[in-house]
Amino acid sequence: MHRGIRVGQYIPSDSILHNLEARTKIIASIFMLVFIIVASFPYKLLALSLPVIFLLKISQVRFFIYLEALRPFALIILLTVILQVLLVKGTPCYSLGIITITWEGLILAAAISIRLVLLLVVIRILTATTTPQQLMAALEKLLKPFTYIGLPVQELVMIMTISIRFIPLFIEEASRLSLAQQARGIDYGSGSIKQRIRAISSLLIPLLRVAFNRASDIAIAMETRCYNGGLGRTYLHNLAMTKTDYVFLAVLLFIGVFVLA
Repeated sequence: MHRGIRVGQYIPSDSILHNLEARTKIIASIFMLVFIIVASFPYKLLALSLPVIFLLKISQVRFFIYLEALRPFALIILLTVILQVLLVKGTPCYSLGIITITWEGLILAAAISIRLVLLLVVIRILTATTTPQQLMAALEKLLKPFTYIGLPVQELVMIMTISIRFIPLFIEEASRLSLAQQARGIDYGSGSIKQRIRAISSLLIPLLRVAFNRASDIAIAMETRCYNGGLGRTYLHNLAMTKTDYVFLAVLLFIGVFVLA
């Protein structure tokens, strides 16, 4: 079951967060990201973890899904912590030969790791409770004022939508091609660097060909249907913020300002 859930995948539910308007969740996520970045360690940053935990609870999404979101970044977080512990100078707390660990390094490593984890969790809450279609529609609404200065918002959002839709397809296609190449005797995990590059190229070249073919099919289909960008475009579902959305944003903004004050 865990393997069937990809990082960033929408998890359907009937929670409070799922029922909020997509623009509300995007704005709230931006607020939380800014609060987490500017919060000082340890008290204010740890205090901000409480509303994040509360959002985790009311999202009604299983906890292991958020752990899955952290797994791809575990190595980056670990390397960051190790570098801070070993390279930051200050008051020594432990020494072993030429290696000296300082209290300042430990504090800075803890602050960075907690900050990164909170940032990733907030982003995962957004993607777990909002469908890609809702996200793109909300982004289009939020960026609409930029159309007055000539920015092609509708076209950019369309590109993003198509890209997001194709990510699972490319992952599935890459997995299928990898199995097919391994069945033909190609080994991706052994051999010299030259042999590994040649093995990887046997996967990348067919994958790029599939990508270009799919892109060509989409372009032909859009031209056939006379797609002309955002000109005269209508929406299946019109976005509308309710009192609940405004109350949610107000409460979240109040909590962030109160904690950082």
